Amino acid sequence: ALNGSLLNLAEDEEGPFWTYRHPTVSDAFASHIAKSPELVEIYLRGAIAETIVREVVCAGVQLSGATVVVPTSMFDLLADRIGSLPSHVLASFISYRSNPNFTKALLGLRPDIWKRLDSFYSPLKDDMDVDLISALHSQGLLPEERRVAFVSTARMAASPAPRIASISGP
Repeated sequence: ALNGSLLNLAEDEEGPFWTYRHPTVSDAFASHIAKSPELVEIYLRGAIAETIVREVVCAGVQLSGATVVVPTSMFDLLADRIGSLPSHVLASFISYRSNPNFTKALLGLRPDIWKRLDSFYSPLKDDMDVDLISALHSQGLLPEERRVAFVSTARMAASPAPRIASISGP
């Protein structure tokens, strides 16, 4: 009876599941939850992981448009729900929505995220992992050797490319 109303019954390789018919329903639900912290657990258990990383922030993080604040007491549940997402999604979450405590827990759960900092591409302003390394530094979680390696990379990226002198004959 709910199918086609505010909800749609969808199916994937894991079986059937309910989803909102329109994204604004999700936004309205998230706004309602934001007013009732006791409902955050219900939201975290029921929302799709990809939606969670776009709608929540960790306690202490201010981000315009983020409606659901996850308290420290629910970090284990949050990590359980989003921990299997691809590393680029988690890197983005750490960069903008995570606090130091959750970042530390997530990096413990997913040490492969550190590999994202092994190389960067130019221009650096277009590499999302620069945001990750900046967030890790501002959260006090960036090891000094990684910071030094990035500074070296940034210096090389800022240096002009060597020019080959041409010799013209008479």
